[in-house]
Amino acid sequence: MTLPPLPSATPGGWSPGPNPPAPAVQAPIPPPRPGEPARLYGPALPPVAGTDLLFGAYWRDDEVPARPLLLGAAVVVGVISAALLPDHAFASVGGLIVVAAVLLAPLCFAKNRRSPFTWVAGALAAGLAALLVLRAAGWLSALVVIALIPLVFSALAGARTVRDIAASAALWPLSLVRSAPWARRTVGTVRRLPIGWPVLRTAALCLAALVVFGALFATGDAVFGSWVQALLPRFDGGGLLWRAVLAAFVAVLTLGVGYTAINPPGPVVGTSLFADRRALHRYEWLAPLGVVIAMFAGFVAAQATTLWAGHEYVQRTAGVTYAESVHRGFGQLTVATLLALLVVGLTWWAAPRETRSDRLALSVSLGILCALALVVVVSALYRMHVYQQAYGFTVLRLVVDAFELWMGALLVLAAVAVAFRAVALLPRAALCSAALVLFGLGLMNPEAWVAEHNVARFEESGKVDLDYLATLGPDARPAIARLPADLARCAVAPTSNEGGSWLDWNLGKQRADAVALESKRGADECGVDEARR
Repeated sequence: MTLPPLPSATPGGWSPGPNPPAPAVQAPIPPPRPGEPARLYGPALPPVAGTDLLFGAYWRDDEVPARPLLLGAAVVVGVISAALLPDHAFASVGGLIVVAAVLLAPLCFAKNRRSPFTWVAGALAAGLAALLVLRAAGWLSALVVIALIPLVFSALAGARTVRDIAASAALWPLSLVRSAPWARRTVGTVRRLPIGWPVLRTAALCLAALVVFGALFATGDAVFGSWVQALLPRFDGGGLLWRAVLAAFVAVLTLGVGYTAINPPGPVVGTSLFADRRALHRYEWLAPLGVVIAMFAGFVAAQATTLWAGHEYVQRTAGVTYAESVHRGFGQLTVATLLALLVVGLTWWAAPRETRSDRLALSVSLGILCALALVVVVSALYRMHVYQQAYGFTVLRLVVDAFELWMGALLVLAAVAVAFRAVALLPRAALCSAALVLFGLGLMNPEAWVAEHNVARFEESGKVDLDYLATLGPDARPAIARLPADLARCAVAPTSNEGGSWLDWNLGKQRADAVALESKRGADECGVDEARR
């Protein structure tokens, strides 16, 4: 018996299609062994790096592409630093080269390099770095490096708020941790490059040829040998370990700065204890601000009375001389100025600005406070001037004057920002103004300025502190030479007459070497006399 044919889906009938593939059956997961935790069902999640958990959304890695050239540049900078820093003073051309390579060069390829703030910060950073070859004072070089760190990292990160700028000061050590996965990927990429080993072999052959033939010609010709000695650093075998550690350290620092340039962090987001607690009524912020304004107004009235009545009025009412009074009150006035800036910031944050009357009251009241605080700044600067005229000039007092002047500039910037509703620009303006004040302080040559004014004070009163003048560096030597020869020799510290290469050049040291003045510090003829009091 035969069955009839099945119908086909074609014009003549129906025909079956191909059978669908059977679903894949996964093998059953075996039960856990005794003592083992049970395994979860489902696909495995991608691993999360520890640095991603640490930084979260603030500084995402997002598989930043490898940069073999940046890795090689960091290694080169490390080698250059190990060759220059141990043999040359930091305040020299050698120190400038290292600082420029580590901190300034990353600004050229930064992700935010087209931002006007990056251009301004880069110009200020270059000016500050130039002080390393213009001035020989070690403390000034330290201040330059301290100022360069937040300035450069704020530019790299595009910091806008006070919180971002404060966080930028800690970005350098954080960048060493954040860049670790990227550095590992970059090293892996270099190892997989088809030209990696040929490049290394070529570099090794070039180095061998340079060492062999350079040594032959250097030992065979005196002129060629002098050129080699001028170009190459001089070091012994005992310092190789220290140089290797220094090279690795600087290379890692450079790599962290470079990573921040190509992958900057985001803005700092955090919660405040006072979030969403702005004042509901005007009197809530206006009354405390009015008390502060009244205190400042009372101080201004006291200063006007002193100015009108004279110094005798101070001695008669307070029982102290005017010089003692100004010395005792300078610190309090500095703190009062700082607190005034804090009050301006808190008031702007807490006061409502919904209506026109609210904005007008806020602008007028903060403008009055800034104006009164500026009077405090002027009074503090005048007090320090009077004190220095009475007791002498020092570098510390000059730096304090510069700090007080910077706070006065911040008050002016705050008043302008409040008047034009541009408070958002104030953090960046404050950072740039601080760098500008430090740059101006360096240009005025602080140690030379202090020495010149102490010499002028000696010419007027016959009193000079030779012990303090001897603590000043080479920048002050030309000014000290204006003293009588017997006093000048006792007021300058001994210096080394060893000649250096072009990497040791410094303008302050060059001017000091041009002064023919032999130091006699410690000699019997430099005893205590009335001129040193």
